[in-house]
Amino acid sequence: MEVALYDTNRCLELPDFMLALRSTRPARRVLTLVASIVFASACSDTTAPLQLEGRPTILEFSIGGFGAPSRQLELRGDTVIARRRPFNWTSTSPTDSVRVIPSAEQWRAFWSAADAAGVQQWHVQYNAEGIVDGEGWSLSVASRDRAISSWGSNAYPDRNGREHETQRPAEFEAFLNALNVLAGVSGWF
Repeated sequence: MEVALYDTNRCLELPDFMLALRSTRPARRVLTLVASIVFASACSDTTAPLQLEGRPTILEFSIGGFGAPSRQLELRGDTVIARRRPFNWTSTSPTDSVRVIPSAEQWRAFWSAADAAGVQQWHVQYNAEGIVDGEGWSLSVASRDRAISSWGSNAYPDRNGREHETQRPAEFEAFLNALNVLAGVSGWF
């Protein structure tokens, strides 16, 4: 396997074999996600720009916690799927879900919002010490040239990647709104 390093920003380029693994089969999607995270963790400079348009290779986001509904968004092929489950969800409870194929303009708006939120500056982990209940979130996004994996537990990043415990910064809220717009829903994220 050959991996190319960019001289200008020293981030790893995702190898072609990972792009070939894309599939709707869950095992392959998980393998692709894990491989993306491994390759992203090898980046020595995480400030390379995000793509400006088009759909990513991987887009997965989830958020939820104690006393709150769980919400997930994932990209499968060209379709964005969003799901929302109530806090007390059981296997017999209904799940709200939507499927949408975003337009080129919707993808440009998403990338613009992700850039404005500083997603490219987000660290791998944000964790509020000493809080066991509350809200957790995770983001995995990858394109041909970049992979970002970040998660938090009761802590959220701002545009510069700084951690804010218990309170979501405006930039994080704006990113959540961009997910709502991308999925064609209101107030889910």
